[in-house]
Amino acid sequence: MPIKRETESPEPDLPRKHRKLVPGVPSTPKEEGGFPSHSEGNTMTKMAATSDPAVHRELGGSVNNFDKKEWAIVKGNIMMQATNLKFTQSDDATNLKRKLLSLKNCDIYEISTNEHQEDDHRVAKAEEVDTDMMQMDKEEPTKVRRMQSLKPKKPKKPRKKIFYTGRDHLGQALEQIRDDIIDEIMERAQRGIEDEDTKMLQGM
Repeated sequence: MPIKRETESPEPDLPRKHRKLVPGVPSTPKEEGGFPSHSEGNTMTKMAATSDPAVHRELGGSVNNFDKKEWAIVKGNIMMQATNLKFTQSDDATNLKRKLLSLKNCDIYEISTNEHQEDDHRVAKAEEVDTDMMQMDKEEPTKVRRMQSLKPKKPKKPRKKIFYTGRDHLGQALEQIRDDIIDEIMERAQRGIEDEDTKMLQGM
């Protein structure tokens, strides 16, 4: 869903503009120390065997000896790496990248309608904000980065406030990955490289 919100997190997550893989910060659990403990590897095997997020969540909740502090250190990088692979190395990477780049002027929220029934009114409000933002994008002068005449980045427009709880880590990861992809494409364009990605961005 092409909308997103600011978050507040008491856990050691990185600020939005620095939400990238950080050297020295582990991206995988420690081999020792019991984080997390998977009985005979069954949990990880089952996770790898399905693409159903609901099953992943159920399996994750069944982990024994879970160390929340250790997970807080590595979870941001793990999510960023896993999400980035969907848009760069998966079988459907080109199509997914096109969809993500089509939201270049949007804020991104990740909202589940199944987790809590009380989220329904939040989703309706989020969809209303989404529609407003898409209309704003149509009415604003084109500010898509041009391949031949690049201008310094402007500060992002203020985010619209919506009523929604949660931290929206996935939405933040998607927006960061989208911006990183655009930056990489623009860097190639500046060097005179024309490829499928530069053509894709030009056509949007």
